[in-house]
Amino acid sequence: MGFIRDIFVAIVGFIAFGLFGLSLLCYYPFCAFKKFEEKYVRNGFYNVSLFVMTVVKFISKSFVVEFKEKDLDGPCIVAANHSSILDIVVFSSVNFKDAVFLSKGWPTRIPLMNKYLKAAGNVIFDENTSFEELCSLVKKAFDKNLKVIVFPEGTRSEDGTVKRFHKGAFLLAHKLGVPVLPVCVKGLDKTIKKNSVIVRSCDVKITVMNKIFVPEENQVLDVTRKIRQLIAEEKEK
Repeated sequence: MGFIRDIFVAIVGFIAFGLFGLSLLCYYPFCAFKKFEEKYVRNGFYNVSLFVMTVVKFISKSFVVEFKEKDLDGPCIVAANHSSILDIVVFSSVNFKDAVFLSKGWPTRIPLMNKYLKAAGNVIFDENTSFEELCSLVKKAFDKNLKVIVFPEGTRSEDGTVKRFHKGAFLLAHKLGVPVLPVCVKGLDKTIKKNSVIVRSCDVKITVMNKIFVPEENQVLDVTRKIRQLIAEEKEK
């Protein structure tokens, strides 16, 4: 029965994620070249993401969302570990409609993707962006009462372990006077492994942890390490 289930999960996952990719291929250019309000573009991505996470819930052995933090209102830096391509859609499962991503790297260098990211109000920056400019861009998102989602590792983990966190996002939180909301994503790295298209049935848990403020600039590094440790420990439970 286990072998049959694995085949079923792989087929369902392949079809679902194929539809997800196809919908984005149709959706991206539509949003990139039409003048829609940012919230409608974000809602569209949220709904597509919600479909994917519904499929993940269906094929998973278990799917648990735990809220340790009860107050999810208002702007903040959402800091999450990053070990799966599914991490970008996982926030639909915690109802983060009012959120954008801090985006850098290959997605921003794809012309069509770049236009979509901008249309949705995501914060886009590159190596030439000064910290002051980045603060200004993030503040614009906060002024719209949005959360800004960051993957402090900078790239997906190869083996699922939580790697070193870069401190930039936590310095932003201090400078702009907002809390950091840590989110631990567990199990998605096994659902679809890096450099693989095979979908597997796994135990998945999303933990929204308690907000943490960065009161002083000289505490940025300590808070960075603390949040990385909290997420790593939660992932190992």
